[in-house]
Amino acid sequence: MSKRGETWLEELYRAQYVNVFKLVRYLLKQYPVEDSHDIVQQVFLLAAEKDISGHVKPEGWLFVTARNLCKNHQKAHVRQAQKAASLQAIHLATQSAGTLDSAAPDETDAVDAMLTLRSTLPAEDYELIEEYCIKGTSLRDLSAKTGLSENCIRVRIHRIRERLRAVLLVCIVAFMLHLAIK
Repeated sequence: MSKRGETWLEELYRAQYVNVFKLVRYLLKQYPVEDSHDIVQQVFLLAAEKDISGHVKPEGWLFVTARNLCKNHQKAHVRQAQKAASLQAIHLATQSAGTLDSAAPDETDAVDAMLTLRSTLPAEDYELIEEYCIKGTSLRDLSAKTGLSENCIRVRIHRIRERLRAVLLVCIVAFMLHLAIK
């Protein structure tokens, strides 16, 4: 992109960021605010990549792209939640009755929760949650171990928790539907 194109895009960014953010936030109000910021950034990155300086209505292009990215985000979120629910259902279905009866209820719940976490989260997210929430490693120690800033780790943990909250909600709805069908 030329210097003139970069300047033009920067002006467009300053003029339209708030409007694009409001649209994305409206479309993704049930998701964390961080997701909205990420999508707005994707919109402007795509605008730079596609070099929309010659587009007839660049503002319209931004809004249509934002809407499409929001739809993709929602679909991906639903697919991820469905996958987590089906993995959990498969895991519970494959457990033998003897295995569940021989373990103490608290132990079974803990093992089940850990297996669900491991199957739901990417490996690096699972390791981060395991270190921080289960082993009790401090943010400072995690920062030194991973090379990431404490704030970056804090944000990642927050996003992982939000993702898990969404998965749990889908599992609860699936369970309620299962009970309603019986």
